[in-house]
Amino acid sequence: MLHSGELPPRVDVLECGYKREDGIYPTLTHISWKATGYQIGGNNFFGLPTKRRGE
Repeated sequence: MLHSGELPPRVDVLECGYKREDGIYPTLTHISWKATGYQIGGNNFFGLPTKRRGE
């Protein structure tokens, strides 16, 4: 849980996926599952815009 003024963990973009302090993940969704224990879409978890299928 973040406290006031605390930044979220850093995530770096790699050719093979995303690197977080505890490992490399194939998608942002995998990071959100690991962080919360729930299946939350990675874009929603990180506050990024999402595309609807077919767009």
